[in-house]
Amino acid sequence: MAIAVLAGCSSGETANETLPPVTSSAAPTSEALQPLGPPDLRLPAGAREQTAAGAKAFLDYYVELMNYSTTSLATESLRDLSRDCQTCSRFADGLDEVSDSQRRIEGAEFSINGSSDPLVRNGTAEFSMSLTQRKSRLLSAAGEPLPEFDQADTTFAGSGALLSWDAERNTWLMSNITFQ
Repeated sequence: MAIAVLAGCSSGETANETLPPVTSSAAPTSEALQPLGPPDLRLPAGAREQTAAGAKAFLDYYVELMNYSTTSLATESLRDLSRDCQTCSRFADGLDEVSDSQRRIEGAEFSINGSSDPLVRNGTAEFSMSLTQRKSRLLSAAGEPLPEFDQADTTFAGSGALLSWDAERNTWLMSNITFQ
């Protein structure tokens, strides 16, 4: 048997000329994935796994991205990492309005107090969670406080999130987030 295998290579061809090309159906490595998120707050590789842990990592990242966007008033990544999420669009629209009026926001940081393990099925991940938004105030273009827009710390204990899997970009996307 060994003679027959060796005889197949006796014609002078190298193995890479006679063997079929190797193909892989494995998920792309993190080096091969298109970077997502702002350059100084990239979506972590762990959030790009279609697993319960990946969904949780994406949820944590998206809340961090909301905080980043509130400070930077840059909403492109919020929109890019959501799909048909009305709350996400309204949030980004509000930040765009603040930016367009040359105002800025102080505070308003969101934090997740706790969340359920995600229910992952059919390309979606569903969470129940509790969020807190820290007190905030809106400042005019001149940097003066606008007290009529002040908000106290607010806890949204009955909140939730729905993520959907984007197989083309190999990432979760925010489909719905509720603040209740």
